[in-house]
Amino acid sequence: MLISFIISGTILLETGFYFNKIIIFSFGADIISIAIILAILFSTRYPDFFITMKNDILQQEYEKSLVKGVDIDVICRRLKELMEVKKIYRDEN
Repeated sequence: MLISFIISGTILLETGFYFNKIIIFSFGADIISIAIILAILFSTRYPDFFITMKNDILQQEYEKSLVKGVDIDVICRRLKELMEVKKIYRDEN
């Protein structure tokens, strides 16, 4: 909800600037200001909310890992072979 206020305020701000309409520009600036004030008040009232939300997002990204169904042991053995036997890290190309 807060993001939608900021986006709509930005759109109004840009529209008012582009068409040189001070009322639309002011309304967009007011909406953005109110959204920032609400974000500050909300983070003051619930200080752990944004931390919890960040952790939830990171957990969801972690669960969408791209290594599902990949044989990690085979990859580790191949990487070890490339690094220790073939010394691929020495190759300048």
